[in-house]
Amino acid sequence: MNKDEFLEELEYKLRGLPEEDYHRAMNYYKDRISNANYPTDADVTRLLGTPDEAAREVLNKTYNKPVKIPKEKHKSHVPGCLFGTIAFLVIAVFGARFLVRHFHVKLPWNIPFITATEMESGTVILDKFESMNIEADTAEIDVVFTGKEYKLDYELDSGEPVATVENGKLTVKQNKKSGTWFSFGSDNKIKIYVPEDAQLSLAEIKTDTGSIYVDDGVIDELTMNTDTGSVHCNHNDCKKLKMLTDTGSSHIELTAAESAEIKVSTGSIHINKSEIPSLTCKSSTGSLTIEDTTFDMLTAGLDTGSATVKSNGSLSDYNMDLKTDTGSIKLNGDKQEGSSYHQDGKTNKGIKIETDTGSIRVEIN
Repeated sequence: MNKDEFLEELEYKLRGLPEEDYHRAMNYYKDRISNANYPTDADVTRLLGTPDEAAREVLNKTYNKPVKIPKEKHKSHVPGCLFGTIAFLVIAVFGARFLVRHFHVKLPWNIPFITATEMESGTVILDKFESMNIEADTAEIDVVFTGKEYKLDYELDSGEPVATVENGKLTVKQNKKSGTWFSFGSDNKIKIYVPEDAQLSLAEIKTDTGSIYVDDGVIDELTMNTDTGSVHCNHNDCKKLKMLTDTGSSHIELTAAESAEIKVSTGSIHINKSEIPSLTCKSSTGSLTIEDTTFDMLTAGLDTGSATVKSNGSLSDYNMDLKTDTGSIKLNGDKQEGSSYHQDGKTNKGIKIETDTGSIRVEIN
């Protein structure tokens, strides 16, 4: 374990100390490492012991009594046989559904979420529209700008969706499958084709269970919302972009937007090769990764997860407020002291990132 890894882990283990005791302990170990002239990648545990041992010594001296250093989470006391039973049932359901769907095997029993698997597919030719509202219960939704036609392709176990165009607005709703009380492993798909030279003023896309993809479009306002599934915005030009998901990741690639708001409850956020002057990201559980993307103002809040930001330009141009409760902060590879960092920049550009549990890495050069 090299010195940076040792100090980073020790910081985590001593985070509960009073501030004065914390800085005294960290400075002590930093001085010992510095005085020993250890190479960057040398194993410092030979000199200092493990971070656990060092933390235990500090805490024992601080509180004048033995203190436990937790190394792992408490093990569950749920019997192994219960996990085995659940695993067996899940495998059995998946297996039965696979046999019915792909090999047309007839089962000797009738269970709705296994046997109700017949799919209907088709194409609906649409009138021209300038905006859209799409809602589905259990379906992957794709919107792609290509070709010359307005049309809809579907493959659904609930039959043809209801699709209407009125006053230049497309409305699509998936029918609910009668007699199906639980949708499990659905292969439902809805795909909307928009001519490659068309422009939409508004697109609102919502599915309860399924991923959403929007590719190669020009859309003034784009909202993508799924409860369980990922959202993908690829090679689009927008004025306002909004992406929401409860369980699933968010991906933005090769996209230009005047502003973007991305919210994820459980899942990561990935933004690559895009141009978004005003960018807001929030995740309860998951990491944030921004690469080769330009922005004027970035605001990010993470409860549990690390943030990595890579962009072109000058680091000194940005006003910065970075804060982590548990983790480290690095700017262009240089580790900063403490759990927060503030910088007054040369321009009005800004970066504000806060994470409760995780590290922050910013590289702008």
